[in-house]
Amino acid sequence: MCNCLDARRLFLLTRRTALSNALTLAFMSIFSNDGFAQRHTRARGCTLLAATGAPAPLAYLQSSGDSSIDEFCTNEVGTLSRVFQLKPTFGFFDDAVSPNAFAMAQAVRPENADGTILMGRRLARQSMPEATPHKKRQLAAVLAHEYGHLLQYKARFNEAWGIKFELTADFMAGWYLGRIHNLTKADIDQTAELFLQLGDTSFTDPSHHGTPWQRSKIFSRGAGVIGREFPTVDKPSGTAAEAFKNALASIGIYQ
Repeated sequence: MCNCLDARRLFLLTRRTALSNALTLAFMSIFSNDGFAQRHTRARGCTLLAATGAPAPLAYLQSSGDSSIDEFCTNEVGTLSRVFQLKPTFGFFDDAVSPNAFAMAQAVRPENADGTILMGRRLARQSMPEATPHKKRQLAAVLAHEYGHLLQYKARFNEAWGIKFELTADFMAGWYLGRIHNLTKADIDQTAELFLQLGDTSFTDPSHHGTPWQRSKIFSRGAGVIGREFPTVDKPSGTAAEAFKNALASIGIYQ
């Protein structure tokens, strides 16, 4: 029998949310046979960018509205699940007000027990406005960042971690791209520009995700860039669990 108190404690260990209140997810359509169409589930989770204002209810969407993005995400999520050894539910949501992506520890489908990732449709289109290698890498980096959060949830890190949660996930995004996509130094620098744009300087805000410099540098570190004056690329290897330990060891360098 489930111990409800223990389950609640475990759920709340998903980290401090970047949102002011718990996000309300209205999962529809694909979950109708599982009873989720009529259920509103309160869940704490992590957003890619620092959020502003009160959250609106999120409805699960099966498609981004762009078939090329849908196909790319389906294939990339398959690779991410294999490399990270996780099996989450993946879908889209309407982020028209503020582009974002979202990961939470709660599993909304029993067969996908490792949490849930929702990609904002607007963010997906901004990340991959055309199917060029660079734009594909940007979207893959966003997805890998959210998978990094799922690893944190499984490790039960709590809200005291602050921006370390974001920087660790940025490192894991770099590690994944460097390991799977065979990046050159120029490729890494180009994709790191995305993380420059994601950073913020709201140091006193609980939703602070890290400065542009911190986020871009830790991503590059994860992707294998070493050295400062004459940086080179040492292609990442090993498992996601090993990379996660390296991420934790690297955090202090960029704080």
